[in-house]
This record gives sequence, C-alpha cells and structure tokens, in this order.
Amino acid sequence: MAIVRVEQLAPFPGVALRQALDGYPAVRDIVWLQEEPENMGAWEFMRPNIEELIGDRYPLHYIGRARSASPSEGSSAWHQLNQRALVERAFDLGSHATESPKVLSKPARSLTGSKR
Repeated sequence: MAIVRVEQLAPFPGVALRQALDGYPAVRDIVWLQEEPENMGAWEFMRPNIEELIGDRYPLHYIGRARSASPSEGSSAWHQLNQRALVERAFDLGSHATESPKVLSKPARSLTGSKR
C-alpha cells in the first residue's frame, strides 16, 4: 500500500500524480480517501480529473462519509465511530470490495446495527 497526499488541488497536479503512479508499477486500485462528506471535500473536483488521468488502467474508489447537508455529524460518538471505520476501510480494502465504500451516519444505522 502506498499513500500519496495531495496538497494542491488546483490547478490539478496531473504531472505530479502521474509521476507518483509511475513509481508504483504494481498499482491495482486507486482510492480517494477524505474525512469530509462526499459532497463537501475535494472528491467532487478531483474525481473527473483523476478518471481522465488514469483512464481504464485502474479502478477508482471513494472512501469517506456519505453525502450530507452538514459537514458535522452532530455527535462526537458518531464522529469517532465513523472516523475509525474510515481508517479501517482504507487499510483493509480487499475485505470490503463488495461493500458500499461510504461510511454510514446516524440516520442510516444505529450503533447496534438495527435500522430506524
């Protein structure tokens, strides 16, 4: 596993990302990981640019919180639970290949796993 931290989003750092990818010839998947909800972080801007950069060579995955109207989960317990799930999913991609790549928030699932 290799982690590439993207610090500059615009203009899109295509050359730097291409060089980073070329340094890992055994790449199988590309993952965009962010703490913000899907519609609030850099994913919306970066996704089409990364897709154009990689073409059909690698699958592109998103790991992060589900889309939300609020950047905050409103509960430190939910935040900690989802933060832990984000990190676990990022470091254990293989076992989650068929699951939803988004971390669920309180309206979707309770702490015990029962639906509301």
